[in-house]
Amino acid sequence: YIGDESRECRSKLIGRHKLENILLSVQLAAGLGLNIVQIAEGISQLAPVEHRLQTIKLPTGITIIDDSYNSNEEGAKLAIETLAMFSGRKIVATQGIVEMGNEQKRVNFELGESIASVADIAILIGINREDIRLGMLSGNFCDKNIYLVEHLDNAKELFSAILTRGDVLLLQNDLPDNY
Repeated sequence: YIGDESRECRSKLIGRHKLENILLSVQLAAGLGLNIVQIAEGISQLAPVEHRLQTIKLPTGITIIDDSYNSNEEGAKLAIETLAMFSGRKIVATQGIVEMGNEQKRVNFELGESIASVADIAILIGINREDIRLGMLSGNFCDKNIYLVEHLDNAKELFSAILTRGDVLLLQNDLPDNY
């Protein structure tokens, strides 16, 4: 609504936090004198930055939420919160969060707790996998639904064996394997 007028708007952006930003932008645009038609058109043109909560729908019926260029603690939690909004089986593939110094174990344990609250399956990759796994297990996540792999290529091999029509895969923090 702007004044007495309303419009239904759609955007390719996903996540509650993105909606909050859109609503703030609508208020600003209206305050600057743009009309509701201009604002609705602008919203319809919004699209995610590549690899940052970018939704990809595959012909196989699998949805990918590509958040592979987002590697911070808050962004990881928001991505998991966004995954919860989707229907279907939820799979997370993550290498966790790096460059956290003495906090790295704690942050990845907490990431595991967040994943456990939403995901059905997790593919944990690389150096942080055990800390994430322990966090997931503390949230009563079933250990048989956790896959531990050394490298990103190993995770990619699992996709064809695990993913089925209707699944939603969150790709989180795609760091190089040589880290």
